[in-house]
Amino acid sequence: MPTWAQSNVDECYKTAATTIALRECLKQELQETRTEYRDVLTRLTQHAAELDRITGRNEAVPALERANTAFDRYVAEQCRFDQALFSSGTGAGAANLSCQINLLHARIGAIESQLPQ
Repeated sequence: MPTWAQSNVDECYKTAATTIALRECLKQELQETRTEYRDVLTRLTQHAAELDRITGRNEAVPALERANTAFDRYVAEQCRFDQALFSSGTGAGAANLSCQINLLHARIGAIESQLPQ
């Protein structure tokens, strides 16, 4: 995960005066991260489709789709676990949001490493 991504999450925790403000900050960061994720995923999907076209095989796009489905399930379950560690405390929602942001940034880095330079 890029250092700036973690620092954005950390900044939310440092600057938010209330739990509500923290959640709003994290929601905004998650929205921006999802947008970045969709953009990089679109580029990788295009790259995979081009590879399938060049090779005449239909392997890269379906493999990417399966990987994305598995990743989505992983994020949902892992972040539910992170939230559960707070036992429905006031930080539970923020823990879930932070988890999603962090895992999406890790996935963005993995996807970017698969893109041609």
